[in-house]
Amino acid sequence: CKESPQLEKIIEEIKTHTGIDIKTGENIQEFQDYFQYKIDKYTEMYPVLEKEKVSIIDTFNSVFIYLGQPINIDLSLISFLSMKKMAEEKIKQERFENKGDDQQ
Repeated sequence: CKESPQLEKIIEEIKTHTGIDIKTGENIQEFQDYFQYKIDKYTEMYPVLEKEKVSIIDTFNSVFIYLGQPINIDLSLISFLSMKKMAEEKIKQERFENKGDDQQ
């Protein structure tokens, strides 16, 4: 592979990590099968957990409700993000206080 040093390096890396020496089309198929096996194994070991989808409107409303503020649809995005951060900090503080209550 004198015409492609990058390809030569990749082939060496494949051989180092998989033991497959790519010289023919059959070796490429062997590598594809190996790679697919690893993908399937990873998917089996770490399944994708479906998260509940929350709409932006629900998030928007929940921040106002949690902070006890009237809903303001004219609020700028920057102001909303600041309020959201305040709500997150309040939640952290409440969790910290609740842990302290549990230990007493």
